[in-house]
Amino acid sequence: MSDSRIYFINIVNWDESLSVGNDKIDAQHKWLICLINKLHDHMGKDSEGLMNKSIIDLYNYVITHFEDEDRMMEKSKYSNMAEHKKEHESFIMTLNKLFSRFNRKEEHITESIVAFLVDWFIDHISNTDKKFGEYLKNLQT
Repeated sequence: MSDSRIYFINIVNWDESLSVGNDKIDAQHKWLICLINKLHDHMGKDSEGLMNKSIIDLYNYVITHFEDEDRMMEKSKYSNMAEHKKEHESFIMTLNKLFSRFNRKEEHITESIVAFLVDWFIDHISNTDKKFGEYLKNLQT
C-alpha cells in the first residue's frame, strides 16, 4: 500500500541563533517563520484561495509585529530607531510591489515572494533585530 500523505517541508526553521534575547520579539519571529512556511506550503497546493489567505495573514502579522517593535523602540528611546524603522518601511514597500505582481498573476511570483521573505527576515533578525535585542538587554543591567 502506498502512502498518499503529503508531508510539509519547512523552507526556514527557527533555531536559537535567531533569538534576539527578548521573549516577545522572539515569539513574534517564530510566528512569522511559521507563516512563511505556511505560504511556502500553499505554493505547491495550486490554490489561489489558500495563497491569498496566507499572503493576507502574513501581511497583517508583519504590520502588527513592526508596530510592536516600533513601540518598543520608542519606549526604550533606541538610538538606531530611525534606521530600523526605515528597514521596516522599505520591506513593506517591496512586499506591496510583490503582492501587486501576485494579484496580476505573474508567473513564478510566489517563489519570488517566499525567497524575498526568507532572505529578508533571516538577514533582518540576524543583524538589525539582534542589535535592538542587545540594546534592550543592556537596559536591564
